[in-house]
Amino acid sequence: MADTSSPVAGGMDNKKSLDYVGILKNAFNIVRHNRYLWYLGILAGTAGSGYGGNFGGSSGRTNSSGDLDVNQVWTEALKWIQAHIVLIIVVSSILLILCIVFTVLSNMAKAGLVHSVDSLSRNEESSFGKAMKFGWHKFWRVFGSGFLIGLAVLGIIILLMVPIVAVLFINPLASIPIVLIALPVMFFVTVISGIIYQYSLRYISLKDEKVIVSIKSGYGLLKRKKKDTALIWLIAAGVSMVFGIALVFAILLVALILFLLGLLLFIISQFAGIIYVVVAATAFIVFLFVAGGFISSLVSAYWTLCFKEMIE
Repeated sequence: MADTSSPVAGGMDNKKSLDYVGILKNAFNIVRHNRYLWYLGILAGTAGSGYGGNFGGSSGRTNSSGDLDVNQVWTEALKWIQAHIVLIIVVSSILLILCIVFTVLSNMAKAGLVHSVDSLSRNEESSFGKAMKFGWHKFWRVFGSGFLIGLAVLGIIILLMVPIVAVLFINPLASIPIVLIALPVMFFVTVISGIIYQYSLRYISLKDEKVIVSIKSGYGLLKRKKKDTALIWLIAAGVSMVFGIALVFAILLVALILFLLGLLLFIISQFAGIIYVVVAATAFIVFLFVAGGFISSLVSAYWTLCFKEMIE
């Protein structure tokens, strides 16, 4: 088998034109007929979800000049923390466990989704269980790839922020041109790193490559396939945007209908209205997750099928 990651193979691949619309239709059909992919999309989308909380306490006192007494506020905050230290530890532990669980499930689902779409595109049997089992074996590689790429992006952003912050303290107006330059650079870096991760994920899932090798392969594929990659990214972003806008309108329409029905039931019977609100809110949240899972799985399937076309 030829080494598709080599420059020679990449040069030969450049002669092959991708049927972007046809691949998108194929991805849509695969996702539409295999709804378990939606659930994988839901789990894959949980990566990066933050958990946190705020606590309220004394609003503090003011001194004779009307300014906030910072020392008093700090003292009150320490008292609150000391009085609720057990609660803070328990809640923090639960949130930490949830973050770890969702991180593991998300990375498993990402690899499993790629593997499932690959199998289904070759008319092979696949399932949610098989996808997650596959993802479990690829977890550390997928996590490592995302961590290293994210760390590199964070480093670049920090380097860009240093001169902005420095100039901001000296002359706030002088920092405006730097910000106008830095923001597009940050956007470009974020997009490029995201694309490299998409390719790295698929090299890990479909080619069984290690973390560093997959990142290098992803970067190499991006260099060889600049035009194809740009079009794939634009189409994927466009699909996400179109479905996202449609989802917003659907949410507004459904929310309005549910609100009017709930108001009518509440007028007839407060108890029935309360029960309705609980059931409707639960169903509404489930709908949002499922819709988001569909969009996530569709975009992932599109990247996977395009990736297969480019390296085969």
